[in-house]
Amino acid sequence: MSQWASHCPICGWRVDSEAGSVPWINQFHGLYSSPEKGIVLTGVGLYSPGLFIAPPDPSARWGDPGHGNSRQGYFDAMTEVDGKRAFVFHDACWSLVEQAYHPAAVPRERLFEVLNSLPAFARDSINWEHDYGGLGLFADEKDYFPWEYPYFADRGIEMGGTTTYTASTPLPSPPSRNLLLSTAGSSSGQDPFNLLPEELCCTIAAYLPTPDVLNARCASRSFWGVFDSQQFWASRFKGKISARSWLYEAAQDLESTGGIGRRDWRWLYHRTIDARLGQAARNRKRVWGLIRHVLPSELPFPWQSPSLPEEESPRPLLAISTVRLGRSVYIAGLSLTTTSGEVLRLGYRSASSESSLQLQGAALTGFNLAVNLGGIHDTQCVSGSGTIRQLSPWLGCPDDALRTERLSVMTIGRTMGLRMLSVAAVRQRGLQMPAGHSGKDNHSLRHSAIWYPDVPPPTLNLNQDFLVAPEAHTSGFKPLFWSWFGGPGGIYLASLVKVRITGEIGRIDFFFDTPEVPAGCQSFGRIEPWEDKDNNSDDDLKVVEFPIDGPGGEVIDSVEIRQEVRREDLVEWWNSEGYLTWLEIHTNRGRTLKVGSKSKARNGSVVKKRIAATPGTAITGFYGSHAW
Repeated sequence: MSQWASHCPICGWRVDSEAGSVPWINQFHGLYSSPEKGIVLTGVGLYSPGLFIAPPDPSARWGDPGHGNSRQGYFDAMTEVDGKRAFVFHDACWSLVEQAYHPAAVPRERLFEVLNSLPAFARDSINWEHDYGGLGLFADEKDYFPWEYPYFADRGIEMGGTTTYTASTPLPSPPSRNLLLSTAGSSSGQDPFNLLPEELCCTIAAYLPTPDVLNARCASRSFWGVFDSQQFWASRFKGKISARSWLYEAAQDLESTGGIGRRDWRWLYHRTIDARLGQAARNRKRVWGLIRHVLPSELPFPWQSPSLPEEESPRPLLAISTVRLGRSVYIAGLSLTTTSGEVLRLGYRSASSESSLQLQGAALTGFNLAVNLGGIHDTQCVSGSGTIRQLSPWLGCPDDALRTERLSVMTIGRTMGLRMLSVAAVRQRGLQMPAGHSGKDNHSLRHSAIWYPDVPPPTLNLNQDFLVAPEAHTSGFKPLFWSWFGGPGGIYLASLVKVRITGEIGRIDFFFDTPEVPAGCQSFGRIEPWEDKDNNSDDDLKVVEFPIDGPGGEVIDSVEIRQEVRREDLVEWWNSEGYLTWLEIHTNRGRTLKVGSKSKARNGSVVKKRIAATPGTAITGFYGSHAW
C-alpha cells in the first residue's frame, strides 16, 4: 500500500484525496509497465488514501458499473508492486496531453521510458529540472553544487500566490467556450499601406512571435496593416507551440470553419493575456507549457539507419545531439566515424540540435567529459600520444558542470530515456598513453576522479594520501570539489586576512584585503546553516573566525582532520568514507584554529590524518566532497 500521495509528472500537483465532493486532483490515469502486457494506460481511477486503483480499460472510469476495488487494478506510483511500475497523471492533465499530441496518439512507450529515466526530488516528484511553472521553489545556487539536488517543495496554499490557481482544474471547458462565444462578431480594418501585398505581410508575420511583429511595425510601414489583420491574430492560436495554443478550442474552431470565420481574433488575443485570465485558465496555460517538454519535437529518438545511401562527402569524426531538460542541456546521443568509414551510433538523435567536429592529424585516444548527476553535458576529444597531446573544442553545453579525464578510448555507452548517462572505456593493449597519463597516474585522483570546477592542473600536489578513502572517488559518481585560495604559485597568500568556518565544517570562507582575488578562490564548500534556529543545534549555527596576517607573511603550513566512519555508513557507497568531524588549521607562527567535535564514535571508528607543508612551501588549497 502506498503511504504517499504521488505528484502528477505533468503539472507537479498532488494526486490526492479531499473530503467532500470529488475534486479533479484525485481522478487519475495510471501509466505502468507490466512483464506480460508491456506499457499499459489505465482508465480513470479515484484515489483513496494509500491506494491507486483504476479500471484496466483506458476508456473506463471509476464510477462505471462493474468496476470495483479489485487487486487486478491496483498499482503503486513510482515504485514496483506485483511487477508493475507506474506513474499517475491527473485525468485533466492527461486530457491536455492527448490534445497536445492530437491528431497523433500519445506515444505511451516513449513517454514511460523518458519518465522512468528522470530522477526524483523525493520519492513522489519527478525532476524535470524546472519549477513546474512556479509551483516549486529552488534554493539559492550558492547553497548547493550543480550535481546536488536543489531544494524543491510545493508552495502551500496558505502562502497565496501561484497555488491559488494551480489548485484549479486545468480543463475549464465552459470558461474557454465562453471566451470563444464572446468573440462571435468580427471587426473590420483596412491596410492603408500597399508597399507590399497584404497577404505577403500577413504570411511573414504569421511565422514571427507577436513581440517581433509589433517591433517590425515600428521599423517598416509594410507591417503596419498586420495589426488589423484577423488572419495574423488567428495565427496566434494555431500550431502546438503558438502563443495561445493552450486555448485549443480556438484552433479546433479554425479547423471546423476552414478559415478565420467572423471571430474577432485580435480581441480574443488581448482577452487572454495573463492579467485577464481566471484561475482555471491560468492553470491550463501553465500545464500546457509544461507539456511541451514531452512533445515529439522536444524528445530525441533512437538513431535510425538511413533508407538511402548518403552522398559521399567528408564525414565528421564526432557528431552529438543535445536535449534541453529544464535549465540544463544534455548530450542525448553521439555518432563516431572511424577513418575506414564505419559509424558507431550511441544514444538518441535530435535532428534539430546536432553539432559535429572533425579531428585533424593524430588518432583519437580518449575523451574529456563535462558531467552532472543527470547526465553528460559536454565532450572533448583527446588525440595524440607520447609528448604530443591535442584537445579539440568542446561539443555540447558545459552548464557549470563537473569535469573528468577518466576516459580512454570509448567503445560503448549507456542511455536512459532521453540522454546519455555514462560511457564505458577500454584501451587496446600496447596503445601508448597520452602525455601526463602514466599507468600509475591514470588511477590517481587527478585523472580518475570527477572534479569541480575543473580538473586540477598538474602543477598542484594533491597529497592524495591525506584524503580518507581516495579510491572511493576513482569510480562511479562521487565528485570532488576544490578551492585554490592561495592561487597559482601562492600569489594570493599575501592578501589573506581571515578564515571563517560556518556550521559543522560545512563551509570555509577566505577573506582578502584586495578585490582582485577570483570568487572561486574565496570559499570551500557550499553548506550554509539552516535558517530554522528553533530546530538547529548550537554547532549548526556556530561561526568561527580566525584572522591571518597574510600581508605579514603568515601562511597555513599544516592541517589535521578527524573523520568519523559509522558502521551503517559502510554499506552505503555514498557515505562509505564517513564524515569530517574535526578540523585543525596551523600557521607558521604557531597559531591554531580548532573547530568541530572530538567525541568518539560509539558505533564506528575515527580516522585521523595530518599533513604538513614541506619547508619553503605552503598549503594553497583544499579539496573534498559533500556527504549526500
